[in-house]
Amino acid sequence: MSEVIPISFDDPGQKTNILNLLGSVYNDPRDALKEYIANSLDADANNIVVDLSKRKAGTIVIRDDGVGMDRQKLHSVPDRVGLSDKLLMGNRIGEKAIGILAFYSLGANSMVIWSQTDARPIDSHCLLFNSGDSNPIFDPDEEPKTNTWIKDMRGTVVELRGIPQDVARVLTLEKVKEHLAKLYKEVLRHRTVNIVISEGKKSDYVTMESFKGEPFWMRDLLTRFGQIELHLYILPSPSDRRIEIYCKGQRVCDLSSADDRFKPSLWSSGQVHGDISADFLKPTTGRTGFVTNAAFTAFVEQIDSIKTELKKAVDHEIETYRIEQDREIHKDLNNSFLRAILQLRTHGWNAVETLVKNRIGEFTGESIETASAVKTQRQGKRHRRHKLRPQVIEDKNGAQPAVRGAGINFEQKVFNSYEEHLRSKFDPRQSLILINQGHPNYKEEYPERDRRYNYFHLLLAKELTLYNWGKEQADAMLEHLVELDITAKHYRRRSLS
Repeated sequence: MSEVIPISFDDPGQKTNILNLLGSVYNDPRDALKEYIANSLDADANNIVVDLSKRKAGTIVIRDDGVGMDRQKLHSVPDRVGLSDKLLMGNRIGEKAIGILAFYSLGANSMVIWSQTDARPIDSHCLLFNSGDSNPIFDPDEEPKTNTWIKDMRGTVVELRGIPQDVARVLTLEKVKEHLAKLYKEVLRHRTVNIVISEGKKSDYVTMESFKGEPFWMRDLLTRFGQIELHLYILPSPSDRRIEIYCKGQRVCDLSSADDRFKPSLWSSGQVHGDISADFLKPTTGRTGFVTNAAFTAFVEQIDSIKTELKKAVDHEIETYRIEQDREIHKDLNNSFLRAILQLRTHGWNAVETLVKNRIGEFTGESIETASAVKTQRQGKRHRRHKLRPQVIEDKNGAQPAVRGAGINFEQKVFNSYEEHLRSKFDPRQSLILINQGHPNYKEEYPERDRRYNYFHLLLAKELTLYNWGKEQADAMLEHLVELDITAKHYRRRSLS
């Protein structure tokens, strides 16, 4: 029997937050669509399909083979709108808690969700949202008649209905594929997941290669012989892509083979790719190059003149990409070490209180007050026995400790000359581990992402072990280091392990 579930707004700011977010975060309809992909990824799906076969009729279907939602969880979805429980979860993509309502930004009339877990017997159930109606309908008995995806397996199917034609025209296979590749390039690089865009008999995987890169914004170049049109993209890491030269709509050759001045790494590294059109050039008879004349000389000089600006753009993209990587690494290390400490706290671990403040109950299911009391009770004797009093690292400039979030924070900076031999140090006042950017090991490990991740992991394990067991004998302290290292690795995300 169907049941109407009103969306309640117990928090006074909840409804306002939802409306503000819905009105501002989905300027591109493809951004609204990607919210459902994020939910599938958070459900640990290995296969995600975006079916555009009926988009001209106003219907789009997203299906996955994630963990699914049982009756109780699907029934509670309307109550969680605007109140995300993913904000504190470092290994989750969704965080605004309004992704389920992204169909509003697509202009859809309604959305139906079918979901089931891998429990036996199979228990399929659905939830219907109608645009403009704040009372979704929960129907545990409705079968997904038009979607056989979850009949014999766990997973979720989301069907968006009544999408306007002007929006549906934007959601083509190629445009959706390229947009999702850009948004999830980091996920696709480090996680085994199949994202497929399907439309009729055509289907294609979303891969890193689907992402062209960031556009290099520069006006067309002018010579006295004619105009040079630039269509260049920048990637954060080398690839096998090249810059192609076109003349009157036909490809002639790649830039690096056109002239020796374009053989250096910037032009041939694969970090810059795309095409350059110059109809005033004269191809050779075999159309494998260009005749060396005044027009070609002007072309070479103009292209060579943008090298400085292009190098700045490449450096900026590399730095932006590394910042994104560091942010993901930080989130995962924060999550994995915090979970490890909470698991090991009964073994004598005396983690800084701010490491677990406001987050204990998140992993244990206990209330914060109860978990803190249990932690204090269990560790009270150990506190008195060890009497660990690590020396506070003084700020030489007299600055006040920064306000930081709950969890394990770490930053990268160049240490002063008297500390340059240190790889890292721990400031317990701020629950902050500082990593020395000037150390030779840092410079060696940082450029390659996986090595950087493992290096940061080792430094965090070292500093937390020193804080907890710094006065133990060397062999005992090393045993604790191994214990923390192994436990933290159990909580790594699959995409980062």
